[in-house]
Amino acid sequence: MGNKEGDSGKNTQLIVAVIGLIGVLLTVFVPIIRDNIKEKNLATQTPIIIVATPTTANTPVPTDTVPPGMPTSTPAPTSTPVPLPIPTDTSEPALAAGKDWLQNCISVVWMAYPDAATAGNDSRCYLEPVADVFAMRDQRFTVFYENKVSSAEVVGMFAEVPSDSVVELIVHLDEISVGELWVGMLGDANFDAKGLVVAAPEGNAKNSAFSVRTMPGVKELTLTNKFKKDTGDYLISFDVSPNSVVLTLEKYTTFNPVAVPSDKKYLFIGYRALAPSTNHIEGSFFDLKITPR
Repeated sequence: MGNKEGDSGKNTQLIVAVIGLIGVLLTVFVPIIRDNIKEKNLATQTPIIIVATPTTANTPVPTDTVPPGMPTSTPAPTSTPVPLPIPTDTSEPALAAGKDWLQNCISVVWMAYPDAATAGNDSRCYLEPVADVFAMRDQRFTVFYENKVSSAEVVGMFAEVPSDSVVELIVHLDEISVGELWVGMLGDANFDAKGLVVAAPEGNAKNSAFSVRTMPGVKELTLTNKFKKDTGDYLISFDVSPNSVVLTLEKYTTFNPVAVPSDKKYLFIGYRALAPSTNHIEGSFFDLKITPR
């Protein structure tokens, strides 16, 4: 009995000693183990990067007070539509008859006769030679025609002039053998209209007479005396009114008025070819002046 009690006491002391040892060991190793676990956890975490963001200035608060009853919000600004530029025609206007010759141009204000469609142009001037006959040379409207025709024909160009004006120009004769050089004033752009023409027939260019004829019908009015001009230049003038035309040659030979009752008047320059021989018509017109009254 005594031995058993002694053994129990020894066992109790042993147990107490073991528990104390375990407590000492836990006190030593638990902190070490805890620190290792923290280090592992920290190594596996994603680092947090703090990025500094710029601060924006605060929008100033308007100090104006809003009157009662007015909206407190500012309406969005409206844009004013800008009108688009209107396309304009930048092409230059056609030159007036007479002004065109000074620029060595046969203006499109002239109408080719008998068929204007046969005359090409670049919008301001005709392409030369017009009708294979008319061209500008040194500010002169030149005529050069050499050919045969089966019947008489008139070819040239018309330009409208003011119905109350003075029209004058100089005709220069180079050589005419068969055929005539013509200049006239009519009430329309054709020879069915009333008017008159001055025809320079074949002959001596420096000592020439002129045939004056009324239209229509090529009726000869008179054949003038010869004008002796060594230059071959002859001044022709038309005094144009709404109802008539008065012709003057070389300033001192004036003819009676010819009735041309028309609101419009047309100046003609060109030639008349005759059959059956070969025509040779060579001359020019220059210093055209059209003066409205």
